[in-house]
Amino acid sequence: MIGYFQIRYRMRTLRIFCALLLLLAFALFGAAFSNDAHAARDSNSEGKRIYEARCAWCHDSDGTGYGVAAKYLNPPPRDFSMGEFKWKSSHFGSTVPTEADLYAMISGLSEKSKGSSSRGSSGWSGIAGTSMPGWDDILSKKEIEAVAAYVLSLAYIEEPLPVEGVDLSGRVKSTEESIKSGRKLFKDRCSECHGMRGRGNASKRLKDDTGERTWARNLTKPWLFRTGSGRDAVFTRISTGIDGTQMPAFANPKSRKALTETERWDVANFVVSIVEQYKEPLPGTVIEAVKVTGALPESPTALEWDRAAYASFYMLPQIVAKERHFTPSVESVSIKALYNSESLSLLLEWDDPTESLPGERKSEKIAGGSVYVDAAAVQFPRELAGFSDGSGSVADTPYFGMGSAKKPVDIWYWNGPGYGTAESVRLIEAKGAGALEHKEGATAGLVGMGVYDEGTWRVVMTRSLDATTGGGTLPVAFALWDGSNTERGSKHTMTSWTKIAFETETDIMLYILPAFLFILVLGIEIVWLCNIDRW
Repeated sequence: MIGYFQIRYRMRTLRIFCALLLLLAFALFGAAFSNDAHAARDSNSEGKRIYEARCAWCHDSDGTGYGVAAKYLNPPPRDFSMGEFKWKSSHFGSTVPTEADLYAMISGLSEKSKGSSSRGSSGWSGIAGTSMPGWDDILSKKEIEAVAAYVLSLAYIEEPLPVEGVDLSGRVKSTEESIKSGRKLFKDRCSECHGMRGRGNASKRLKDDTGERTWARNLTKPWLFRTGSGRDAVFTRISTGIDGTQMPAFANPKSRKALTETERWDVANFVVSIVEQYKEPLPGTVIEAVKVTGALPESPTALEWDRAAYASFYMLPQIVAKERHFTPSVESVSIKALYNSESLSLLLEWDDPTESLPGERKSEKIAGGSVYVDAAAVQFPRELAGFSDGSGSVADTPYFGMGSAKKPVDIWYWNGPGYGTAESVRLIEAKGAGALEHKEGATAGLVGMGVYDEGTWRVVMTRSLDATTGGGTLPVAFALWDGSNTERGSKHTMTSWTKIAFETETDIMLYILPAFLFILVLGIEIVWLCNIDRW
């Protein structure tokens, strides 16, 4: 028995010794690896200098993504220390981007660098939908390459990056048959996250590998695609997926949802076909109101709205007054306007990944927190005189943040439905953020109706407005609330002042007088021709 216990004791001692030896080996290896990485960083003094001056504010000096500006950014800055790159075109299975991928992420996806088939937001050369700017207007090619090398050292990547990306030689022509096949595959593989119509209205809550709340891309707005919107870019993203997120690589042969090369091209053709181009905000846009005879439509789905064209505007987070908002989910709104001799009717359309219904289990599960109702507001100057006839100036426009005591504003406010509660409208007479008077819609002559359909809200509000006669323009501003993004009160998105342009009333005599003169001159010429022989 004594010999047995001695053997067990010695074996136990041996196992402990081996474990300690293994830990020591790992520690030495890690230290050596860390020293090599630090040596690589230190040897790249130019890249380090530029990174710390330009990039560390968001990505932090050690590349972990916790810079001083990080808490104000949505999506959050990339954590380079994880060695994980989301936007890459390297072949499936590669954990690193190509040289061109990394260079483009830093330099910016300008029209020149992206090519005509792949573009982002108008006027923005950085990564669309993020706060990452393009640096090619400040840094030289050599400096960008130095920063790229330094970023790789933060990610502990020492091997050379691949040069070639996903093979695009098997392109499938975009035909009706290909798009039809792609639609069927999209419904089966993609709609759970992107929605049936590709607007990003997921049927489940999404998180990335770090636990951050994420939303599936709205595929109807290609100008918000991170790395291009052409067929090649879409095919690449379908093939490689997005590391660190729930977007899988459909080129993975081991996946239950794997797609063949032809199927991936079919899905890419379908995605490119569902763009809703009218939703893209463009510089200098004005809302062109169309005059109608008779009653104005009260429903967002009324056919009368086909007579007017959309005007789209970017929504910006409210960061002026408390409570400030730095993580918005709604980025744009599209507007149509109809009017008659008495009233103005506005159709607001915006994409919202969720219909926020407080008290409904599904809404609360997807939101993952408190849910408030969705809402929308339209703001006008209280004093319209001078604007409708074109004599008003920018100086006459009230402060866009709910006006002031000297220059008040009227706000049409639509409050969305909740779980078991109806939608409502009210008029808010504002003399600044702290001086609001609320009036029920029925009392103020304001009516409204909203319809949510597969990721899109359409809301109509109508009220009498004296400025609708005589042509001219009228200042107007908009605000939106996404209740599933914990938006309420001052926490919302908004526009600055823009303009509604009304049709100029034309005097009927401008048509009658020329016609009369034409007929008179024609009559004189006929008489002259008939009597030319006598003369």
